[in-house]
Amino acid sequence: MAIVADVDVFVMGSGGAGLSVGARMRKFGLSVATADEAQWPGGLLTGGLGLPDYVGVGASTDTLTGVGRQFFIDCETAAIADGAVVGSPADNTTTPPTAEVRGYGRQYADLPRRYLPEWGRFARDRMLSGIQPFWDIEIADFAIDPVTKLGGVVTFSDGRQVRAKQFASASYEAQLGRAARVPYTAGRSENRATYNELLAGAYSNNRNIQPAALLNPKGDIIRGNQGYTIVAPGIGELRNMAFNWRSTFSQRSDRLPFQAPTRPDGLPFREADFEDWIAKRGSVYTNIEQISSGQFVDQYCMTTNGGSQWGSPMEYIRCKTKAQRRLFWAWHYYYTAGWYYLAQTSSRVNPALKANMALWGLPANHNVTEWFGQRGWSSHLYVRTSHRMMCAGKISFENIGRAARGLTFESMGQGGYHADSHAKCHATLPGGGYMQDGDMLDDVQDGRSYWGLPFAAIKPPAGIIHNMLEIGCPAVSEIVMCSLRMEPTWMSIGEAAAIAFYIAIRDGIPVTEVPYAKIAEIASSLGLKI
Repeated sequence: MAIVADVDVFVMGSGGAGLSVGARMRKFGLSVATADEAQWPGGLLTGGLGLPDYVGVGASTDTLTGVGRQFFIDCETAAIADGAVVGSPADNTTTPPTAEVRGYGRQYADLPRRYLPEWGRFARDRMLSGIQPFWDIEIADFAIDPVTKLGGVVTFSDGRQVRAKQFASASYEAQLGRAARVPYTAGRSENRATYNELLAGAYSNNRNIQPAALLNPKGDIIRGNQGYTIVAPGIGELRNMAFNWRSTFSQRSDRLPFQAPTRPDGLPFREADFEDWIAKRGSVYTNIEQISSGQFVDQYCMTTNGGSQWGSPMEYIRCKTKAQRRLFWAWHYYYTAGWYYLAQTSSRVNPALKANMALWGLPANHNVTEWFGQRGWSSHLYVRTSHRMMCAGKISFENIGRAARGLTFESMGQGGYHADSHAKCHATLPGGGYMQDGDMLDDVQDGRSYWGLPFAAIKPPAGIIHNMLEIGCPAVSEIVMCSLRMEPTWMSIGEAAAIAFYIAIRDGIPVTEVPYAKIAEIASSLGLKI
């Protein structure tokens, strides 16, 4: 064993929350080490996000400030250096921007409407300046003093160790928090037991044009509806729309063709693995957007958003180790890349789909140094959901939106994005019928109301660890997570947490004991909206 870093703050996770913690801590002049199980840092910010949702509804009401806002300004700097042209916002959901736009557009005066992976990597590297990195690594142990309940040393699987004064858990997998023995839950249907939410536990798949096969963790195919289930925490069976590749596709003349992926078990690619997909979708769909729910970044490039979960017989969130998660990535890549490849090459797909797919490939100038499976492919999996910490500060949809007006929260970041509704997921109503699970009864749809993530929701339960905050998997229900899980929101929460860490180190106290008034005072002096 060897201590290879002795720092003020150790951060596990390098998505929006983790990057923001580190960048703000460096601005405070403190030392930071950041680790991630992924081979490359950045998460979806650099792995194909493409279209950032800034949460706010106007230039005067958006909640992205500080280092998070600077990230996207730096994206624009890289975009202009790459030859992109600023244009007015355009419809980029179902049609490419008009010829007059010729560029990526702006959401507000200083923030890009859309961006491409290499631009995000330029901004990411600026945020990582001065931070000691540990990529492609797994946590093996987290030593916590049994008396003081203070974490001290993190041990990686290769034996290297990092010592820190304070710790930030900032990943969807909650590796650091789970290593500290903090309790977490996962899934939707368990909300009925752990959060007592009305809208949780029933799912319908009957609004799809072609019903997809839904698979539970055991690999059983489920079609139709699943009724209310009362289960123990974390034992929700059905997990749908929880993960995906969010890649960038290109129509440019130098695009790379889709390749037949190799099976993770070493066997060659075989069309027989895709019989359901060909029969149910490939023979019916006519264009790439029906496969990918594409959003155009410019007139040539599209970032995928969502798409089929076909062929994924296990739940990512239930993979307990890095090896299990990487194997999941490999199989998920095989099936996802496989049906793009077949859409271009198989004689059995709809001719209209095949003709449309002939126009598309992977970008030759993005995802060049960081990719999974094939050059040009995204380097990160799009995880739509996460573990959620169990503690006294947990909140459900009854605590947010219009229902929360007039309540006092020690806010560490503002949610306000409408809770995403997916056509595959419906929740039954207490009085009968069902609705999309994102359309909450008392919701924050279309930014009509913001809600504060309370400080208590990122503090671990008392008596476990006192010098760690859970930023990536706060104590919120699955439905509330739908409103929270935007990268700009994570960046705001991460920056607020960094202020708490700074005060804790300055005053020599555990971060969970920092008075909120001190956090709010510094945030105000920095012009941050938390």
